[in-house]
Amino acid sequence: MRSLALVTFLTSACSLLTPSAAGSTLLSLEVSKTAPSSTSCGAPPAATSFQTTDAYVYPYFVISGMNAGDQVSVHWLNPSNSWVWTITWNKLNASGSYCFGGPSAYLPIAQFSSSLGTWWLEVYVNGQYQGHTSFTLAAPSSSPRYAGSFDGIDCSHLYGWVKDTNSPNTTLAVNVYIDSSFLATVQAADYRSDLANQGIGNHAFNYYALPANLKNGAVHSVRVTYSATGIDLPGSPKTFQNTCDTAMTISSIGGWTAGTSGNYIVLNAQWQGQPSSAPTRGKYYLYYAIDTDVVSSTNVTYWQINGSGFGSQPGSVSFSDSSITSTVTNWTNSQITIGPSFVPWVSFGYMQNPSVAITITNASGARLTQPLPRPSGLPASTPWGGGVIGTINTRGYGQCTWYVAWLRRSQNRRIPYPSAYSITNYIDPSYVPQQWDVLDFGTYKSSTTINGVHTAVIVSPVSVSQVSNTDGSKTLTYSFAIGEMNANPAWGEQASSVNSSFLVNVSRTGIRSVMRQIKSAVPNYAIAYFR
Repeated sequence: MRSLALVTFLTSACSLLTPSAAGSTLLSLEVSKTAPSSTSCGAPPAATSFQTTDAYVYPYFVISGMNAGDQVSVHWLNPSNSWVWTITWNKLNASGSYCFGGPSAYLPIAQFSSSLGTWWLEVYVNGQYQGHTSFTLAAPSSSPRYAGSFDGIDCSHLYGWVKDTNSPNTTLAVNVYIDSSFLATVQAADYRSDLANQGIGNHAFNYYALPANLKNGAVHSVRVTYSATGIDLPGSPKTFQNTCDTAMTISSIGGWTAGTSGNYIVLNAQWQGQPSSAPTRGKYYLYYAIDTDVVSSTNVTYWQINGSGFGSQPGSVSFSDSSITSTVTNWTNSQITIGPSFVPWVSFGYMQNPSVAITITNASGARLTQPLPRPSGLPASTPWGGGVIGTINTRGYGQCTWYVAWLRRSQNRRIPYPSAYSITNYIDPSYVPQQWDVLDFGTYKSSTTINGVHTAVIVSPVSVSQVSNTDGSKTLTYSFAIGEMNANPAWGEQASSVNSSFLVNVSRTGIRSVMRQIKSAVPNYAIAYFR
């Protein structure tokens, strides 16, 4: 357990859950095969799967807002959902933010080698639940069973995929040869959406450092083999013959902006992440944004691709993600303006893709393919593969506002507009909940909008029960399920649901009064609705 310095992050859109232990917030939680440092707060490599031949499962997590006297513990739940192992740290001597872990805090795998399946690790402060993570424990796999494909090669890179079907979480490597000479060993750990759709997962490989002599116009043989066996992948070898115009470069991408100075939602085509009240900017910070439901002309999505060598005549722009298409609206030697969008059968349902490559083909047929350029404002420690995020009228995936818009659009219903917190009315005793109502949490602003901190949707049919009271009044209970995002876990950028109810008392004279307000996973009550 080590004290951390507090760091403030700037971000951008929904409400934080109040932790069970007063003031404390679980900022991160992972398990690892490597023991965390006993002298610093650096996180070890995270793991999600273990084998019975591994020695230990080490927890590592960070909690802020701790107070002197607080005590932290973790409980390990086996696949039968039974607590089988507990680690408890000494009570804290001072308040602050702390990381927990160390070489002496672990689950000994050998002691539980017969409990195969999904395990859960739960974190508690003063006996109050804070959050959890999961991992799998499995027996050692059988002999490797390799599958893969050398899919292609162009002027910018060669690519394909390889996987051990008996060990699907293992990353394999391939060897690349040009004209029988060894070139490189490449790890197959990249994401490709078309492979994910086939259930192959993050097992793609891409190699961009092709040698200049490959592009001399002569006929070359390119081989890709399994590193472990030396056997060619299906599709290997391939013949390559091209002079390749290598003059084109991409320096940056800018474009559309939404929001106002100091409160941008999208700036220069880049998603600005979680709101300022969140602990971090989120997983999709500075992903390139494409809006799928443009209501206002000021939010029309456009990207400006800056670089050189594009030529004066228009060519084409395409993407490795087949869900993304684009229309070229302007083309110069140093800048291409496009209108990116999604194919009709994806449309507003597009979420995000962390690894998108762009291909520019100029009028002469020369091509340049590379990952979308790394945004200049991204911290150096943040990995980058070329992320794209879908927004619905500027409401980005992972946020509660996006989830509400997505659910409403899925039902061919209006989304709140012009603000994500535009309302039909405030919730009072006359309110009768209906399925697909938008529930808004926050404070009063005007008759048409609120100061919103969270928003959700009634996703189930509403059932009504009535109880007659001894004073002649009756109690109406409206019961339903609420769907929401970014609420459980707090700022987790994932969807969740919770059962809720709304209770109204009707007197003998017909006067209605609220007995129980509507609550979701966030600490606030719903104060308004949109229908």
